[in-house]
Amino acid sequence: MAIIELNKDNFEKEVLKYMGLVLIDFYADWCGSCPGVSHSIEKLAESEYYNSSVKLAMLNTGLNPDISVKYGITSLPQILFFRNGQELIAKRLRGAKSFSDYKKEIDSLLA
Repeated sequence: MAIIELNKDNFEKEVLKYMGLVLIDFYADWCGSCPGVSHSIEKLAESEYYNSSVKLAMLNTGLNPDISVKYGITSLPQILFFRNGQELIAKRLRGAKSFSDYKKEIDSLLA
């Protein structure tokens, strides 16, 4: 499965109008721990287990400050989950986590 690079032009279509589960990795080029998180998201994308059950996306906060401000992104890395266009606020993950932590969170949301 491909990871979608979000921006102001496709955010509404890919996230807010999508009927299903979306994981968004908010990152920045200057963020030291963001590459580790991005690597975990890439591993999730390579797994056939999540083929059509979750959309994986990334958003560069430096290039998309309006979206970052709208969702209150004040620290990085940060993972947000959306279901049917609505943010699952209680499921925000702040800071770098392990691949298994992301997998567990997705599994709990798909159960």
